[in-house]
Amino acid sequence: MKKTLLTLITGLLLMGCSNTEKLTFNEMVNQTQEVAKGIDKTALFYESSATKELNGVKSVFAGKNNTTIEVLCTSNGLTKSIVINEPFLEDEVINLPVKLTLEEAEELLLEAGYGTGVEGEADWSVVVLRRPLGPDFEFAQYIFTTSKGFVSVDATTGKVTPVGLEGCPCPFKDPCICPESNLSTMSNQTWKNTSSQGTLRVSQGNPQSGHDDFSPTVGTELVPNGTWNNVNGGAWAYLVLDILNGTTYLTTTTVHFTDPVGGAPLDPPVSMDGNNKPDGALTFTKVGDNSYDVSYGKSSYPPPYTTGLIDWTGGQTGKEPFSTPGSYWTQDYNFDDTLRWTSDGTSTVQNTKQTGNSVYGYNYGSRAYPVNVLDSDMKTDDSAYGVAMDGVWQIDIKIGSNGGGTYPDSLFCETFYLAERKVMMWDNKYYLDNSPKGGSQQYSQYGREIDIMETKWQPSGPQANLPNGNPSDPSSQMSWNTEVSGTNGYNKLEAKWEQMYSTFPNPTTYATFGIAILDDGLYFYGYNDKGTQVYVDGPIVLKNDGYTQENPFVPYIGTWTKQDTKTKPGIEGGFSTSYKNFIYKKKTEVSGNPITNKSGFGPGLK
Repeated sequence: MKKTLLTLITGLLLMGCSNTEKLTFNEMVNQTQEVAKGIDKTALFYESSATKELNGVKSVFAGKNNTTIEVLCTSNGLTKSIVINEPFLEDEVINLPVKLTLEEAEELLLEAGYGTGVEGEADWSVVVLRRPLGPDFEFAQYIFTTSKGFVSVDATTGKVTPVGLEGCPCPFKDPCICPESNLSTMSNQTWKNTSSQGTLRVSQGNPQSGHDDFSPTVGTELVPNGTWNNVNGGAWAYLVLDILNGTTYLTTTTVHFTDPVGGAPLDPPVSMDGNNKPDGALTFTKVGDNSYDVSYGKSSYPPPYTTGLIDWTGGQTGKEPFSTPGSYWTQDYNFDDTLRWTSDGTSTVQNTKQTGNSVYGYNYGSRAYPVNVLDSDMKTDDSAYGVAMDGVWQIDIKIGSNGGGTYPDSLFCETFYLAERKVMMWDNKYYLDNSPKGGSQQYSQYGREIDIMETKWQPSGPQANLPNGNPSDPSSQMSWNTEVSGTNGYNKLEAKWEQMYSTFPNPTTYATFGIAILDDGLYFYGYNDKGTQVYVDGPIVLKNDGYTQENPFVPYIGTWTKQDTKTKPGIEGGFSTSYKNFIYKKKTEVSGNPITNKSGFGPGLK
């Protein structure tokens, strides 16, 4: 597997510890081992890397079934981890702890003549604790990137040995294939945007602690035919860029100036995804010393995952086979769950059977949302049917559970809801909601969420909710109205299932659930399977002085389960949820509200 650096934006597991003082390198390594063992008790340690600032380490472990576990630990003890379904093939296993600490190895490096000229300061920028494959390294090594090349300090014997040629970023290779004359200094670069479309904008991203020394500054834009001077990635040697088509957001990429592991300069720089793999989003062509032409390349995203979502009535304009332009309902779980969704010609049906396996994890649910795809490059915008800041959203649902009243239905939640979304591309790292951990744990971001219908939390009937995030995190307080949401959200039981479905607890018909966000506030409403209005809840005025919504709502359908299914099978639900007749109307396209105009909503909304 190609070496990758686990940055703070590529984690699935976020954990905190109680350290109040900064951890040392070896303490951070031990912390990553604890996390890896928590994921897989048989995990074996391969390597850890860090920059001289020691703000964090990235460790690599061998997992079972030829998987790789990557864990990052910051100096304040925060950890993130990801499991990759590929083996790591570049190191021998190391038994922790090693005999020498990094501080002891650094002192030996200094004593061997690798100093900066400042008394007591060793000359190095990056260190990797590893045991490279091959007969030359019997024990684990601290391999330092110095101004004179790579130097190893044996973590058992303390022997200091140069490895690789001076000035060459390619250790363990002879002859050196990266001569010094071809290296970029990785600073003060000049970029010219040669793409006909594609504006680059510096993004804050979710940087490591202390990574705010890059250039240009956040928000700076490089338009087509424009030029940037003094471009660099700072001490962490990367720059996060949003790519825009005019003002339309396309994607985000991270430009690396050095190899994420080992610190070897990359000349020209390389744009990579969140897993530090080249993504082809930007192409760099060297035109002079530290001078590059840069252009936006074709997106590497696949077509949206639309299995089972083609033939239902939901404002979908795209055709099968996939073609552009078109609006599609796409799955947002990062893969096409081909056994999850089916279509009966009028409804899209999501089941709760088990898919996945022990390698990828087990899955019992999914979610889908509408996205407008502009062209074969997979550019998207926010003009899909149903993506809006306000208006009326409505859908017919036949629930399959007993409302979560008894086991195993109580493990599942059938839903129809709105959630703010900034990036329309199908990838769950862009998903936002009002979860205490942030809707996208990978980026730890929040977004405003409005739950129109949920089955789990109020088992006797449909629940409407205006969640208010994490009580201890002010940045998550994005509720529609903080006064009614309180600490735990709105959580209102709107009706009884018997009022909505005449055949409950085994519904064979459809009830209608909707929300109207109008000038005077927000209304939840529901109509039973006979077309009779059962409830209206509102108007609830928008009142949250601490948060201004900038991104549109996206409607979601789906069923999810709260089970530990990453490493072991869970429990199947044994039921399906059917959705049909999704309708969206601008607020100017409806008359009155669900109270004053009952016949204009529910079955009467055309």
